[in-house]
Parts: sequence; C-alpha cells; structure tokens
Amino acid sequence: KQMSDPIYTGICKISDVALHIQTIWIEKYNLTEEYSGKIIEKTIGPYIKSLKDNLYAIVEYPYVDKMYRDTYYNYYSSKLEQYHRDTIRISFFNKEIVWDDFRNYDKKKLIETEHQYLGFLTIRPTFPKIIGRTALSTKAKKEDNILCCLAKINSTVNFVKYKVNCFPHSSQDNQAITCAETTIWALLEYFGNKYPEYKPVLPSTIHKILHKFSYKRLMPSEGLTAEQVTYAVRELGFGAMIYSQSRYPDTFDSIISAYIESGIPIVAVLSNSDNDLGHAVNIVGREIDNVEKILNAQTKIISEEGADKIEIIDYNDIERKYVFIDDNHPPYQIANLANPCLEYYDEKKWHGCTITNIIVPLYPKIYLEANRARHNFFQYLKNPRIGIKSGEVRIIKVFLASSRSYKEYLALNEELDKDLKELFLGATMPKFIWIAEISTKGNFVKKMCDGIIMQDATEPIKYTDSTTLGSLTLISGYLDGKYFTQMHGKFKEVAIFAGEFNSYKNNLK
Repeated sequence: KQMSDPIYTGICKISDVALHIQTIWIEKYNLTEEYSGKIIEKTIGPYIKSLKDNLYAIVEYPYVDKMYRDTYYNYYSSKLEQYHRDTIRISFFNKEIVWDDFRNYDKKKLIETEHQYLGFLTIRPTFPKIIGRTALSTKAKKEDNILCCLAKINSTVNFVKYKVNCFPHSSQDNQAITCAETTIWALLEYFGNKYPEYKPVLPSTIHKILHKFSYKRLMPSEGLTAEQVTYAVRELGFGAMIYSQSRYPDTFDSIISAYIESGIPIVAVLSNSDNDLGHAVNIVGREIDNVEKILNAQTKIISEEGADKIEIIDYNDIERKYVFIDDNHPPYQIANLANPCLEYYDEKKWHGCTITNIIVPLYPKIYLEANRARHNFFQYLKNPRIGIKSGEVRIIKVFLASSRSYKEYLALNEELDKDLKELFLGATMPKFIWIAEISTKGNFVKKMCDGIIMQDATEPIKYTDSTTLGSLTLISGYLDGKYFTQMHGKFKEVAIFAGEFNSYKNNLK
C-alpha cells in the first residue's frame, strides 16, 4: 500500500519563512520558481515585513484548515481546474525554538508562561489570494502600541496545543469569499471563541443565511451590501445596529469610540463615490492614549444657560487612530477614521474612501444604544441634584460592560472606598450596563477616576427636561461626595466621601 507524503516541518528564523514556503510550492504544487517567487513577494512579503524581525517560525505542511476546507468542498472542488485541498501553516514565536521544545512537557509550559507563542497564519492554494485563516498576537507586530478586542484562539504547533490572544483575520479570495464575508466570519470567530452564547461559523453558513435575503446566486461571491451584512449579523444571534455617517454627522466618530471602548468590534463600510469603490473592514481597537493630547483637548460646556459653568472633555470625541482588520492587508492596520485607506494603501484609488456606515453586533437584550446613552449621561452630569458641581474640568469616558465583569472589577478594586464598594455591589443590574467614568485631569493622568455613573442598557428611555429622576435609565453612581441610585421609581442618595480609584481596563487588551 502506497503511503502518503510525510509531514513537512521546518523550524527557521522569520527571514527564512519565504524559502520554506517556496520549497513546498515547488515540490508539492509543481509551481515554477519564478511564479512562486512573484506570489511570495506580492502577498506573503508584506505580512512578514509587518512582523518583528527577531521572531522564529515553524512551517508545517499539509495542514487541514477548517475555513479553507469549507470553501474548497462548497466551491473549489467543483471547478475544472484542480485545486489542492491542503494548506501551509506558519506558527510564530518571540524566542528561538528547537525541536525538543515540542517533545518536553516542561518546555511546553515555559513557552506558555513566557507567552512565547504569538499565533499562526495559513497559506491556502488559491493563487494569487493565498492568505487564509490567521490568528496573530498584536505582540508579533512591529507597531504594537495598540489596545484591541482579543479572544483566545486554540491551535496546535508540531502536535502540541497552544492558545493565542488575537483578533481573527483572513484575506478574501475574490471568488468564494469577499471582504463582506471575511468581516462577518471574523466577528463570529471572535465572539464564538470568547463567549459561550455564540459559536464560530464557516463561510458556507453565511451564504446559507443570505440565501433568504438575496434574489441572485451568492457563489461566486460579488460582495454584500451594508443591509445584507446587517441581516447576516442579526441572523447569527446579535441585535445588530446600523449607523450611517449621513444620519449622525456630528456624533458618528464618538459612537465608534464608545463601542470600541466597550470591547465590541464593528464592521465599517467604506466607499469612494469617485470610482464606485466599496469595501468592508473590521474596526477592533485603538492606539494607546496620548495623554497630553487628551488633557489639552477642547472642552465643551454642558450646563444650561444662566447656570454655573460645567466644563468637560469628552473622551469619545478625541481624534485618535483606530485598529483595522482589512482583508487586503496584514492584520492590525492603524489609521484615522476620516480617511483610513490613505494611511496603508499604496493605490491612489483607495485614498478617497470614507466610512459611510458601521454595523454593530450587540447582545440582543441591549436596547439602549450608544448615541442615546451618551446623551443621557451628559444630561445627568448637568442635573443639579446628581451632576457635576461647577469648578474643575472633568474628563468623561463612556463605554459598555457586562455587569458580571464590572462587579468583579468593583469587588477587587483595592483603591475603591469599602462602603462605596458595597453600595455599588448591592445594586441590582441587568446583564449589560453603560458606564460613564468621570476624572479630573490629575486623576486621568494616573489612570484613575473619581466618579462613576451607571445606566441600564436594557432601558431605551431618552432623558429630556421633563423626565423625572424616578424614571431614568440610571442605576447608580457616585460623584462629588454623593452616592445615588434609583430603582422602581424611587431616587435615593447617600452622602459619602471616597477618593480616586483605578479605572476599568477589561474591555481592551
């Protein structure tokens, strides 16, 4: 009986990865040296250049990748041209590795405890669009001064199991999957590996869902509209929200900021009307704060005319760079919201692209969306009974959190006053809550806050001048020496002094 080819496993410096890939292509796929060299230069080259130069890699072939096998059996296997069904997997490490590291339990544990494993990327045989399912740590990137939504992805390297904290990525192949499918897949890969309420999906599942919404064939894929993406996200278990830049011209960027600070990755739809270009990407994080920029940001006055001046800096209004997962480029591209493609696309046709819509995958029972939550907080802050007293400028940061994670943060916050801590922990909360952290400039520099207000994310009431304290979305809060809460139409307050305490950091890593 003829045996199959042995598994190819090569250990090398990152600078030699291309040589290993080319060797496999020539020996297993019968590609010419010239053609394989051009593909490596155009596709794999940019990925390798975006990673740190001191990494080590393991190149393995054949690798059965679940995502590529799904598109292979549902599309490529039915074509006249023969496509290979196996992929190449490249795993990355931040220290030199040897063969014995994968045959010794203690060395395996050392790799885990020192976080040496930085993830993998797969190379599929869909030339020239060959970058497949990828799970790379942000720490593998040359530019890693970022905070992102991250999930733990399981993998094996040389038959040994590991996990990597990352946001999933794949390039499109322009046939079975385009940018729209990859953004939906990446969302579910992220949520499915992070929360038990969701599960990862494969491209064929996305196509089956969209068959109900489409009047034409979906394979080969010609891309999806913003409405189709929203429909798919909703059908996959989310309470999807869609925001257009034209409808929210003044708060569009602030809405994006609020959701990213909440640890919720979003789909952004890019468009360039000058050349009829459309694209979809994931926004999954932001650059680490430039504290001086925030301290010197323009303030806004939120008090009523004739009242004492209340001056704030809206953290979510600060112009900053965000982290994009774009299937035309290596993961974790860093760019501004105004014209993101200008910063990492060479082709000029992309330079006029703007974000026209965003699709937000919310937990279905979150009924209070970001724009209204922010409006309510600013109304609370100027309420003479519970709001900011006139005086020092405050920095206000709005985000969403699960009550379970937030109560754990409160319970273990050693800087938080013990009496105030128990008052917060004793408040009844829904599964998700909106938070406004309030800080003086001095405390913000120390990554601390001196006030909190919490809103019920399941209550979509909009605060107006006629709204009474007993009918607010307010759960509880602390500001300027006063704890306050309202439940079942009853508003209560307790005088209590508490100093500054550590701010919440669990949404972005």
